[in-house]
Amino acid sequence: MRGGRARVRLAGGSAEPYDLVVGADGYRSVVRAALCADSRPHYAGYVCWRGNVDAARLDELAGLGDPVPEAVTTVCFPGGSCVVYRIPGPGGPRVNWVLYAAPPRDGQLRFDDPTSFPPGALTPALAGHLDALLEREFPPYWRRALALTDPADTFVQPIYDLEAARTAGGRLLLAGDAASVVRPHNTSGAAKALQDATALADGWRRSESFEELLDGYHRARGAAGRELVALARRLGRAQVERTPAWAAMDADGMAAWWQGQLDGAPGIGGRAMAR
Repeated sequence: MRGGRARVRLAGGSAEPYDLVVGADGYRSVVRAALCADSRPHYAGYVCWRGNVDAARLDELAGLGDPVPEAVTTVCFPGGSCVVYRIPGPGGPRVNWVLYAAPPRDGQLRFDDPTSFPPGALTPALAGHLDALLEREFPPYWRRALALTDPADTFVQPIYDLEAARTAGGRLLLAGDAASVVRPHNTSGAAKALQDATALADGWRRSESFEELLDGYHRARGAAGRELVALARRLGRAQVERTPAWAAMDADGMAAWWQGQLDGAPGIGGRAMAR
């Protein structure tokens, strides 16, 4: 900071002054590192396996059951859960799946720093752990369905979260995952980013100084980010870390259990998106 402005050093080595720097640069944010260096993502202790496969390949599983082909299916097991649903693809519908569970506990994998294993980059330990989990915990149809996924279409996302100590200060402002990293259980990432953007736009119109703009933004969006992180932690504990006795629940019991997880939770992002 110099003279009330922020100086940004560019990749070519030059430094430029700006009245306001908006860090919408994701969970590895360099702007967050400048604003609150001690705020770093923390590993939640489990990962998310993701994959997708051509929906036409489900025809190979005839005789293994009769799932509803267009339904969203959830498979629950001790220590995790998986949701399976259809998405559009370049060559037709695809079956997408998202599975939360702990990774192998052999000490070979370290998730101290935010990382991921992109499609085609699974380690043998991760691939073998997933195969064993499917064999042990999944019904035959869905075990075979997920096993159809090509390794090139499978990846692993370790789960992190973060609450930034500040979302604004000086002439720096954080938005989206730069401001708060929320576990995916909320499915709130896009809404959170849009709400941050609209809060900045509204504050810009109403504020008479940069100080007023940044203070108001931090009060509003800092609190909203903390609420989202807290809700996702609660859902992560319920769906992965401290799973209930899923098999003991009937439909009414499951509905009541879900209502209990969401009881008292604020609306996603704390800000209406209506124009």
